[in-house]
Formats: sequence, C-alpha cells, structure tokens
Amino acid sequence: MLTFKLSIYKKYVFIPFLIWFLSFFIAEFSLQQLGDRTTEDIQGIFTQFNNSSYKLSPNVAFFAKYASGPFSVFTDGLGLRCDAARKYSVKKGDAVDILFIGDSQGFGNGVNYENTIAGRIAIIAEGKGVRVANESVGGHALRNQFELLQWLQNQKNLQISNYVILLTPVMATSACDSFATAFVSQDGRLYDKKKNNFEMIVLWFKTHSVVYARLRDAIRNIGLGANPLSETPLVFQMYNANTDEEEAVRKLASCLKEFRDFADSNSATLSVVYVPLTNEVDFISLRRIAETKGLKLDPDLPIRVSKRAAEELGISFFNIRNVLEKANDNGQQLHLKADSHYNTDLSIDSAYYLWQEIETVLLKTNDVSN
Repeated sequence: MLTFKLSIYKKYVFIPFLIWFLSFFIAEFSLQQLGDRTTEDIQGIFTQFNNSSYKLSPNVAFFAKYASGPFSVFTDGLGLRCDAARKYSVKKGDAVDILFIGDSQGFGNGVNYENTIAGRIAIIAEGKGVRVANESVGGHALRNQFELLQWLQNQKNLQISNYVILLTPVMATSACDSFATAFVSQDGRLYDKKKNNFEMIVLWFKTHSVVYARLRDAIRNIGLGANPLSETPLVFQMYNANTDEEEAVRKLASCLKEFRDFADSNSATLSVVYVPLTNEVDFISLRRIAETKGLKLDPDLPIRVSKRAAEELGISFFNIRNVLEKANDNGQQLHLKADSHYNTDLSIDSAYYLWQEIETVLLKTNDVSN
C-alpha cells in the first residue's frame, strides 16, 4: 500500500514538472522567433589591459536588452566608446579637445552613445569645432583610468587639450586606493577568476536563455533583487557620516594631483565634475535603511570631499546635482529600471547643463571653439 501511494505521489509531482520543462523550451523558441534577444551579444566587449586590468575592445558593435530596454555600444579603433557610424571616433595621433574620464556613469551604462553625458556633449560641441572623446569604462577606479590615460597619450599619441573627470561618489571616496582587476575570458566577458566547465555552462545558460532573462528582469522591475536605493554596503560606505573627512580629502587631493601633474606635463588642463548618485536627491529611503543597521549617513559627504580636494589643487570644479534636484522636483524618473545609472532624459539634461559650464572655461583657457 505504501509503495502504491509513493508511486501516485511521484506521478503527480513528475507530471507538473514535465509540463513546466517542456513549456520552457516552447516559450524559449517562441520568444526567439519573435526576435527577442539576450545578453549573449555582450561577448567581445572587453579586452585585457596591463595584465590585471581591462578596457573596452576596439571596434565593438554590441547590442543587448536590459531591464531598462535595448541599448548598444560601439567603440573606435582605440577602444573608446563612440557612435554607430563612428563619426565621433578617434585614432592614433589625433587631436582631442576634451577627454572624459570616468566609470560606468561616465561610460553611460544602459543608454545609447548619443544619450550619454559624454556622447551628447560630443554632438553639441561639434558645432563649436570642439572634438570630444570618452575613455570611461564601467567598474574602473581612478587608478585604472589614469593608466588608460597614460596609454592613450604616451602610446597612442593622442594630443589632448583638456581632461574632464566625471567623478562619482565611489571614485571620490576611494580615491587612488582602489584598483579594479578582472580576468577577461576568450568570450570577451569579465570574470573575477577563471571559471571551471560547470560554471561556464551555468553562465552560458544565463546569457543565452531569453526566458531566464525575462524572468530576471520581471523580478527586478517589481523591486526584488535590484533596489538601487539600498542594494550594497558600498553605498553606506560612500556616505558614512563617521568618515574622517580630512583624510578623505587628503587622499583624493593626492590622487587628483597625479592627474593634474600629468596634464601639466602635456600642456593640458584638468577639470573635475561631481556626478552624484540619483539617491542623493531622494535620500530618505536610504537613510532609513541605514538607521536600521545603526548607521548614520551624510548625503553631502562625497561632494564636499570632491570640491575641497579640487579647490586645494586649483582645479576647476563643476557639480551637476542641481540638474538631478530639478528633475526630481518635477517628478521625473531619474534612473534606469532596476539600475541606479542615469536614464536617457537625465543624461541628456546633465549634458546640456555641463556643456554650458565647461564651454565657458574652455573659451577662457584654451580658445578651442573659435
């Protein structure tokens, strides 16, 4: 009797599982026939740089769909992000009026080139005869970007007139103490280490399955698993009110001095732009979460550190937080879905404001536009 009951039980468990298993393949086939794409196209976007670091590969043409929608990435022959037609690309030995330096926010993660801060400024500045390039790479720290800057100037002979650092809170508070390392596999993806065969099979499934991607994005979009207001302890570290501010300023100033000295040696200027996280203009939720962990946060800490460090060195300092504040007051969505990076509208608004500020400085110091 017991054996009979167990057989019935197994049958009722097996049948739903079999239906689910078969429906997965039907759904996957249907979605692919409809033209749905996955993140498999991200392969080939990165290449190893100076052994432990990484950069964007040259001549990339990348398309993907994230939770926030589809976006593309194109790079020129040096591996700098540019437009699809490569109108705003640069090559070895070119003269560049403005080179943007930054991390994923400077890169413009999740939005197309023409809608990034650097990309929109490149389009605007073209009418003034100003040539713009962008070396920003997602995940890079200031030290990574400094190495890439040296390579572009010393090895690729770019003649750069103005360096503009798009300084995010994580870059400001980590200064030059942080260095992003990664292993770039043959598929052009970033890994923390070499993967075994089983790990690669799991990754292949995640990056090739449309059903998996859609389920993941649906979960993120309802706020599970990717809340940009509270997702990592790193956010708390950046705004920790107990931070030794004097030491933070000293470290950042020391780091920025390396950039300034390098700029001076190449007859270039250096400017710093503070690029805040979107939660800085709606800090209540983050502060409440921190309080449950016994932490006190200061939303103005990174901007104070950035401004003080720049002023100590006589570096031109700009701040686009007021752009975020205005957008937030108008009820505008600031970040991408399931992602804390700026969305298209905020990136474009930031670009127009920043160009007005930077253009004035360039006209006074370098006369690059006329």
